[in-house]
Amino acid sequence: MAHPGCYSTAFAKTGALVDPAVDAAVDVCARAGVRGLEVFYPYDRSRPYSDGTPPVGGDGLSVMIEHYASLAAQYGLLMTGGTDFHGTNKPEIEIGDVDVPYGLLQGLRESR
Repeated sequence: MAHPGCYSTAFAKTGALVDPAVDAAVDVCARAGVRGLEVFYPYDRSRPYSDGTPPVGGDGLSVMIEHYASLAAQYGLLMTGGTDFHGTNKPEIEIGDVDVPYGLLQGLRESR
């Protein structure tokens, strides 16, 4: 499941970084057979969080990453990560902007 936090509607309404509806969607996906969750992602530079006042950053980004890492562990999902680079469509995001632990690659290799 790609960038789960981007599906949040709670942030725009309340400023909450974690949306119980998104967590429920992760549950549905895990039960349906999805095997991975994108934990490492530039939420601080992506909608809806980049449009917030203030935008997510610093501790907020860490809170989100820790939350999704916890969900991945809870459901036994592989953790993944990426920048969501789309070239000129998202000029604020470059390849390599997100530090994804190299060790996650081993889980992906074993999974295939």
